[in-house]
Amino acid sequence: MTRHVHLCTIAGIHIRLHWSFLLLPALFGWFFGLKGLFAVGFVFLCVALHELCHSLQARQFGMTVRNITLFPIGGVSQLHSFGHQPREEFITSLVGPLFNFALAAVLFLPAYHWLGPEVLFQRTVMFRFSFETWQQTLASCFWINPLLGCFNLLPAFPMDGGRILRSLLTQRLGLLTATRTAVGVGRIFMVGFVVLGILSNPWLLVIAAFLYVSGEQEAAQVEVHAALTRTRVQDILWRRVVSVPATMTLGELTAVALQASQDDFPVMEAGQLVGWVDRRSLSAAMQGHQAHIPVRTVMRTAVPTVSPQDQLAEVYARMTRAHLAALPVVEGTTLVGLVTIDDVQQVLRWAKQP
Repeated sequence: MTRHVHLCTIAGIHIRLHWSFLLLPALFGWFFGLKGLFAVGFVFLCVALHELCHSLQARQFGMTVRNITLFPIGGVSQLHSFGHQPREEFITSLVGPLFNFALAAVLFLPAYHWLGPEVLFQRTVMFRFSFETWQQTLASCFWINPLLGCFNLLPAFPMDGGRILRSLLTQRLGLLTATRTAVGVGRIFMVGFVVLGILSNPWLLVIAAFLYVSGEQEAAQVEVHAALTRTRVQDILWRRVVSVPATMTLGELTAVALQASQDDFPVMEAGQLVGWVDRRSLSAAMQGHQAHIPVRTVMRTAVPTVSPQDQLAEVYARMTRAHLAALPVVEGTTLVGLVTIDDVQQVLRWAKQP
């Protein structure tokens, strides 16, 4: 069973539902009928637009946005933000709640006019939500946006407020310490959610669990990024690299690959790096009975290079973008070695050791 249901693509951003989100219309439809389904649909729309604001703002800052996934307790934008400035995280995190407040401001006068203050400001509508009548349902839907905005501004990392807190702390403490601090503050709020969940609203227990898992995952990613930032290519550079000429046949390269201790081969011509062949491409070509053709016909020419002074964090990002397991290391125009994904993973294993 697939975990996600693809809904649509807006500005190149895929919006999808996690299968668990489907529990909401089932439950609300069962207990509250059509009014419950309407409320779930409205919440879904507000959360999706909230996350879309985050994503579009992130793209303005050059971050890579992969998709938006909607869960029963909220939405998650999958984006790559390492290497960006605290100001960018502050703005990107703030635009979501600001959208909710702005939408509430736009809807206030129509809601006040059509529903009247006696319905719009009922305590049960404002804080507990009521679906007894369509008027109460519409009033409850109005209050969803200001509540979403306020709730997301709580400094419980990785919620928007927690990210805003981290962005402010990063300027003084650095990303790693700021993240650890924000996660610590978030844990305090999670304890509060657990207590309130036990005493009043079990839904808060689900939110606390979700925040704990997602917060720990992101904190671990920052730890990894910090370890890769501290290490440069020259610290782990593999200089004994086997390169091959562009005129070599694939059959000859296969014989070299069987003897070499590397899976990726720089292709040289007149002392210059002109291409790249990995073992997977070589194997696919050999299965096509193309042993007699030269390497230049199957080599990859658009290959990013790195220098010995580059940080492993940037190297790892380039590998990911290029879908390569190794990259050539050049100094000036001279090939001086290779750096592989195994090298990066070894650094991470060292970093995790006490």
